[in-house]
Amino acid sequence: VAKVILEKVIAEIPLPNSASRLLEEAGNAAFIDEVLKPMELNSRWSSAIAEKGFICNFNELASGLQEGIDRLTNKPKQKLLTEAVSSWHKSLKRGEIEALQPLAEQLHQMSNNDGWSNQITKIDGQLENMVRRQMSTSDSPVKAAKILVKIHAEDSPLFPGQLKRCNSHIMKFIEENLEVKE
Repeated sequence: VAKVILEKVIAEIPLPNSASRLLEEAGNAAFIDEVLKPMELNSRWSSAIAEKGFICNFNELASGLQEGIDRLTNKPKQKLLTEAVSSWHKSLKRGEIEALQPLAEQLHQMSNNDGWSNQITKIDGQLENMVRRQMSTSDSPVKAAKILVKIHAEDSPLFPGQLKRCNSHIMKFIEENLEVKE
């Protein structure tokens, strides 16, 4: 009976409209664990992420409430990361290579968090595609490569080690474009 009542009450609560609110809600939901398990709430959180207008970026994910991150199952975590990649790419100006460094810093912070580290690997292909698009829109690939060579090296990659495809593509871009004379 308590479970049914609690489910009805929760259904009346508006869905979180941002990643930070979702992580806060997930973290604060611990008090109802005796009645509703986090797995049961994950469908609510997945629905929130799918809502048009849901705000999600890497800054929110990197600084999110740890208890909330820990309570999410893989599916909503993956959806959050996918939304963050999309949001990041939409926020960029054409050819804006400098935007890779702050993103990489947030991803490094997330890769040190057990709640995110395994999930980051799963966005490698999507992120690599976005990085590739961003680098290809640069007006001067040589200039872009010069910027990248300052922040990326094989022994000190720009992105966390889990993002092998992304790091590999950046290395390839640098090699191809630094060989070209300005």
